[in-house]
Amino acid sequence: MKWQFLNEEKFVVGFKCHGALSITEKNDSILVWYTKELTNIGEFEYFMGVHGAILEFYDQRYNGIH
Repeated sequence: MKWQFLNEEKFVVGFKCHGALSITEKNDSILVWYTKELTNIGEFEYFMGVHGAILEFYDQRYNGIH
């Protein structure tokens, strides 16, 4: 999955997060908010390339925040 890293930031559960966006082969969008403040968090294969703990994500296929 290819990610476009955004210049946007927001706080999620008290952690400063950065945004990243990916468009899938089926033209669905996935937006994640991740932080580098948490360490020793493994990467999920689905989100490979995002280096940090994902605290919030929006997946267009499921039409909501998770």
